[in-house]
Amino acid sequence: MIVTIRRLIAAFPILAGTGGYAAADGWTATSITGSSIPNTIIPETRRPAPDELPDGLVETQIGPGDIAAAWYSGPTTRYAHGVLGDTIEASILKIRTPAGRIHSLSLPETEVFEDRPPALR
Repeated sequence: MIVTIRRLIAAFPILAGTGGYAAADGWTATSITGSSIPNTIIPETRRPAPDELPDGLVETQIGPGDIAAAWYSGPTTRYAHGVLGDTIEASILKIRTPAGRIHSLSLPETEVFEDRPPALR
């Protein structure tokens, strides 16, 4: 069984004339089974990232560009808040060019990448 939780947001002005908004939260939970999975839930098709990052995924470029694929690497626990269920984050961004060369960008000890795949847009 899969349980989905949907956040309901009602926007309202914070201060008159500022154009700012805040969110008032409400939550609902709906149980779904294999036969009732909404078509908005799609299966993951990206392959797992190499280099032992538990939930990492490889993002590939669609169409021409300087980057053919990108993924996070360098598992670290130096930012251990664990909000998504584990305390392992990435410290390195790796990219593969269309020619097959791999380039890496390592973050300083005070920073981490906090996502599953990098966004190639």
